[in-house]
Amino acid sequence: SLPRLLQAYYTPGPLPDEGLLLLSDDGECFTHLFNPSTFLAAAGSMARKIVFVIDVSGSMSGKKLRDAKDAFAAMIETLEERDTLYVQTFSDSGTESLWGPEKATAIAKKLAMVFVSGLYTIGSTNLNDAFLDGIARVRETGSEEVVPILVILTDGQGNIC
Repeated sequence: SLPRLLQAYYTPGPLPDEGLLLLSDDGECFTHLFNPSTFLAAAGSMARKIVFVIDVSGSMSGKKLRDAKDAFAAMIETLEERDTLYVQTFSDSGTESLWGPEKATAIAKKLAMVFVSGLYTIGSTNLNDAFLDGIARVRETGSEEVVPILVILTDGQGNIC
């Protein structure tokens, strides 16, 4: 049988160093909340290769594109200099424009923000080709010591097959 929704109650606050494990009543499902800073300090972290795929199709006009830009700004601030980032926009043709790859230095993050802040909406939504392009880019890590991450910022309203 498929797992069912786990309903758990948690009062927000600092997590214990070892994290918090919430079990379902029957013990078949669980949710594990962990404290990343404590976990990563003990385990160490790896460099990341992050491909941001941003929808610039017509359905993203207005608030949706502003929200995508704000989300990008929040995520890019978490990157470290050893991380690598790409920004790929998509519309009719799948990939419309590409920025990167660049190491996530302070200067590169600022340039990526300038690139993203200048985005505007055009055309239709070719989700399929955009996803395939993003997946191909993220798979080009070339190293087992780099974590590949694909981040898609879209409203999900594809209209080109």
